[in-house]
Amino acid sequence: MTNVKTGLVNETAELPIHKVHVNIMMDCANNIEHQFEAVLKNHEKDFMAAYRGHMTKVKKELTHLKKKAEDAAGKLSNDDNITKL
Repeated sequence: MTNVKTGLVNETAELPIHKVHVNIMMDCANNIEHQFEAVLKNHEKDFMAAYRGHMTKVKKELTHLKKKAEDAAGKLSNDDNITKL
């Protein structure tokens, strides 16, 4: 508050409000770290689930392609045997 006679700001009256705001800001800074960790864990969990799903699809596709290649190699071998006769 400003002193009417001197025109000076009374800092002692505003100090507690300042401390309250500093404390609120410090609490927010401390809490944001915990909130960030929680969000990061959720994103990591979601990423790993999506990665596992994707890798399962890749594995199925590779298995299918391997079987297809083996079948093609078997047919080629069969065709070679037939042409030799």
